[in-house]
This record gives sequence, structure tokens and C-alpha cells, in this order.
Amino acid sequence: MEAEGFGYKSRTALTNQEFFASCFCFVDDTNVMESNDNVETTGKDLLLSVQSALDLWSGGISATGGAINPAKSFSWLIDFKWRPSSGMWVFWRKAEMPGDLTLQDPTGLWATL
Repeated sequence: MEAEGFGYKSRTALTNQEFFASCFCFVDDTNVMESNDNVETTGKDLLLSVQSALDLWSGGISATGGAINPAKSFSWLIDFKWRPSSGMWVFWRKAEMPGDLTLQDPTGLWATL
């Protein structure tokens, strides 16, 4: 994933060392992360990159004989918006998100997460 440019890059709070992660895995549970280091990048801008990362990950699973079950999968696109009335940043609601992610199921059909 990193070689293809996908993942999450940040710095540690105590040592200011840069670190990179593309996913967290535990047995059959994987959390794939995607971010951008430009603060002007919105969730809408990032959605295409997230879909590409999902396609790459599921393609790799498929190439080894596995499959990701969309019925057991979900996504969170975390983004914020400014609320002038309260003077605060708030999370976008899922219904306000700019689009959906799709995943090919084990039978080859596309499903929305």
C-alpha cells in the first residue's frame, strides 16, 4: 500500500518522529487508513483516493484466493466543517458525505459500503 502511495503519515507527539501506517490488522480484521498531508484537502477530495486504496487492498486479497465480504465491511470518512453559529468545528454526518465507497463481493457483484 505504501509503495502505491496510500496510507497515513504523521509525527509522534513526544519525539516528532515521522511514522507511516497503511492499515492495522488482527487475524481477519483489517482497518485501512487513507489521509492527505495537505490541510486544504477535503473529505470529498480524498474520496477517490480512498476508493483506489480499497480497490488495491481488495484486489490483493482476491489475488491470494480470498475475498472481502461487503456485508461485514463499513467505512468512516472523517471530515469537519465550520459551524459559524457556535464558532466550532463539527464532524460531517454520514448523510452529508460526498459519496459512497464500493467493494466487489465474493461473487463479483459491486456493493456499496
